Amino acid sequence: MTDPISFAGKHRIHHKYADNEGDVHSPHGGFWFCWFGSLFDDGCTDEEIQAMARDLTKFPELAWLPRFFWVPRVALGAATYALGVLSMFAIGFCSSRAMIIHGASAVNYFCHVFGTQRYATGDKSRDNALVALLTFGEGWHNNHHHFPAAARGILPVGS
Repeated sequence: MTDPISFAGKHRIHHKYADNEGDVHSPHGGFWFCWFGSLFDDGCTDEEIQAMARDLTKFPELAWLPRFFWVPRVALGAATYALGVLSMFAIGFCSSRAMIIHGASAVNYFCHVFGTQRYATGDKSRDNALVALLTFGEGWHNNHHHFPAAARGILPVGS
């Protein structure tokens, strides 16, 4: 979990190299790389990531986050702890972070290995109904690769 500009840059790199060398979270690097390894070492330089998301650096509210990415996290963690003591911090902050990591990792792994491929996208992206159910629609991953500019990878009308 990183700042929005870096996330967008890595996401665009994934689309550029999906299921090939250079893919930042390909399941073909192995389950553990896809699930956890890409969180720590995705093989990209900061320059490569920034170059893929240069259009987002014009937004000042996003541009300061790479240097101060920890500020919103610490503020949210402190607020949830202050409001509900340890239980709210554990449930409202820590478990939500874990769910985001595991949900994204499930999409990155299972939706490039198991499921159906409605569109010929030139990669191995798949639509996976179970992952879609667990991630509120993110498992319609082949749709997302076919319509990469769409904000959500839901099934198109009439499907």
